[in-house]
Amino acid sequence: MGLKELHMKRNKASDEYRNIITKVESDNRTVTPHERGKLDQLLDNIKSIDNDIAKEQGVLEERVNELDEIITNTPVTARIHGEGEKENMNTTEYIVRPDGTRSRLYSATEKMNIPDPGIDGIRAHELSFGKYIRGLVTGNWKGAEAEQRVAGSTPGSAGGLLIPITIALQMIEAARKKTKVISAGAKTFQMGSAKEIFAKVTTSPTVYNVPEGNEITESDMAISPVTFEARQMAAIVRIPIPLIQDAANIQAIIEELLSIGMAQGIDYACLSGSGIGEPLGILSCSDIGRTSISSPANNAVMGYMVDGCYELIDENIDPAEISCLYNSTFGKTLSKAVDGTGAYFGSGNTPDVYGAMRRFTTNQIDNTEAGESPVIFGRFSDLMIGVRENMSIATSEVEGDSFKKNMLAIRIVYRGDSQPVIPANFHIANFS
Repeated sequence: MGLKELHMKRNKASDEYRNIITKVESDNRTVTPHERGKLDQLLDNIKSIDNDIAKEQGVLEERVNELDEIITNTPVTARIHGEGEKENMNTTEYIVRPDGTRSRLYSATEKMNIPDPGIDGIRAHELSFGKYIRGLVTGNWKGAEAEQRVAGSTPGSAGGLLIPITIALQMIEAARKKTKVISAGAKTFQMGSAKEIFAKVTTSPTVYNVPEGNEITESDMAISPVTFEARQMAAIVRIPIPLIQDAANIQAIIEELLSIGMAQGIDYACLSGSGIGEPLGILSCSDIGRTSISSPANNAVMGYMVDGCYELIDENIDPAEISCLYNSTFGKTLSKAVDGTGAYFGSGNTPDVYGAMRRFTTNQIDNTEAGESPVIFGRFSDLMIGVRENMSIATSEVEGDSFKKNMLAIRIVYRGDSQPVIPANFHIANFS
């Protein structure tokens, strides 16, 4: 039986288990001996299926490792990105270090391979972080039986609880999906140590046609080291406990706001970080080209956007590979752009290169410099986000003055760094 069939079989057993629990609760009664026997049988079945899934995944991993060995010993064309190569293995990319260890590069559409240990056969996708928080605070786990079974959290500091990775995984992936730089194409990888040295292309090579017997002009390609250093990003949010107890929509609100908060923290680090005690954001990189545009007329804005796109097209980047990110201040300016006849740009009259480019609005682009609104153009697959430790989430009712104010504190901690490894593939247009 293949993995797909095993997962379908497991889902069927899990649904049957939940249906029995739901029926007992709706009848407001205890579990009958017959139902208890059925529940035990289903749980044993789920654990047996999980063992079969683990075995099947082990066989697949062995096959992948065999394929990796073949590919590693076969000459390939690779782009230099670290102290080694970034290999394109079909649709899977890896960072290969000099010692032979490797880390996979994950795109926005790929789920990071963070081990999901599961508890009692329950996996992350079956759980709700919001339900977990409400049950933890109120002690009422009705409708959150699965969350209750994994509620044996690890004690944290200040009397708090470290959320089990099985539940935290859901928030980690939700945050990645909301991170604009990742949606634009940035790649994520697991750092092998607190500091890693990568190569950064500072000047592209120049190739000449040289007649036979003539001297070859030396290329001006330059590569310099860049250090990924794990830096801590953290946030603490407090939620009134009565609100958790009484608000009907608090579960969805908690999940949405925390995932957005984590995503915005990563976006800020990658885009606006100063490099002093925090990652060096694109806007703070001195080796990325810049153009200043002062008070452009509405009929000139689109032309400048096309110019920004061509800064990268001149680097032989296809327009479809280019993304641009800007804040809402410039978004308003762009929405007022008109063509030569005074008509607003729409789906039918925008330049081809502009239409091919992906566009994202984010409030994490710093525009404090004299009222400027930076627009960042880039092939964001050349922006790499190193993760030293996955996000950890902890709760406490005694942190700070939370106990006195009857509030729950939720702490999020993340360690990592980000760097554009080919600065020439980014350009900043500062509109003022």
